[in-house]
Amino acid sequence: MIVLHTINAYLLSKNAGHDYEYLLSVNKAAKINNWRAVNYIPKTADIEESENWKKVLIGHFSKNTIFSKTLKPLQNLLVFYKIFKKLRKSKDKNIIFLDNFSILQLFALFFAMLASFSKFDLWLIHRYDPKDRIFKGRAHFVFHFIFEKIIRKELKIFVDTDLLSSCCQSHFNKKAIVLPIPHTNNLVDGSEKKIKSKKEELLCWWPGVFRAGKGIDKIKLLHQKIISADKEGLEVHLSKEAKNIFMDNYKSLIFTSPMLSREEYNNLMNKVDIILLPYDSKHYKVSSSGIFIEAIFAGKIVFAIKNTWMAYELKKHNLEELILDWNRQDIVDYIKKVKQNANIQKKLDKMVFHYRSFHNLENFSRCLKS
Repeated sequence: MIVLHTINAYLLSKNAGHDYEYLLSVNKAAKINNWRAVNYIPKTADIEESENWKKVLIGHFSKNTIFSKTLKPLQNLLVFYKIFKKLRKSKDKNIIFLDNFSILQLFALFFAMLASFSKFDLWLIHRYDPKDRIFKGRAHFVFHFIFEKIIRKELKIFVDTDLLSSCCQSHFNKKAIVLPIPHTNNLVDGSEKKIKSKKEELLCWWPGVFRAGKGIDKIKLLHQKIISADKEGLEVHLSKEAKNIFMDNYKSLIFTSPMLSREEYNNLMNKVDIILLPYDSKHYKVSSSGIFIEAIFAGKIVFAIKNTWMAYELKKHNLEELILDWNRQDIVDYIKKVKQNANIQKKLDKMVFHYRSFHNLENFSRCLKS
């Protein structure tokens, strides 16, 4: 039997980002393929331990400290060794599936491999352009070379956008397989009926956690335009982590929990009319946004910013109208006009059909077997 061993040292909570939903999808895809999945996660994760969920890792949760970035990843070297050593006598075909990793995690992985003498394949999911990583990706290239040519591991590279696939194939001189986003299956119910608001405003949502690259400056600018318009127009849902940015002027703002349960997330996705994703090109030039994919899958109008992967996707479907100039003076009226435009809706419907055909659990399971 094929056994997929996933490793994610960043998983903090079921409700923090998409890590947990992604691993759930990996488990479901493994079952579809008649494989077995075992997930190795941090000891402090708020997930109950079971046969499929092993709480053994030292988590490091992306905190921007020297200790978190260096010592914590290296602390998992012994943990990796113990995991790999148990595979030494296994008769199964074992695959180590590493997502959301740093260069020091690869360093720890390398020494654990050397010490354990275990036989397994190695699958790596790259989420960023390797040339944007430390030493312009040269360190990642060296480790890929060591894993494949010296330690003789069967190495597969996965990505989640075609732009990133091109970057990785150019950098590593190796095929990079594009995986669909699998955590979309419960976004839309069979009735596809939108939850109506009693208010006349268009309901907008700036989803996700409050951090660099997400475009809070653009949301603040939009809020100023909403206030200056001084009329019924837009209502914006956003994380309460951003509350202090608005200087106690909360008109047309609705603050939500920074960590929504999956049910709360899906309900809000179905409730709103517009998704606001002014993510910057530095962080999202070739990298995907799971929220963007889920929003399109759910049939929502999504406003993005130029020179991003989201803009690239919108252009592929002739939806340049959704690549928004966030500085335009008439931005409130423009968003309302776009929402009412039947031609834009037709183009969006075609994009929705394409996304639902590609980004689903069944296609994800097929791509894992490719």
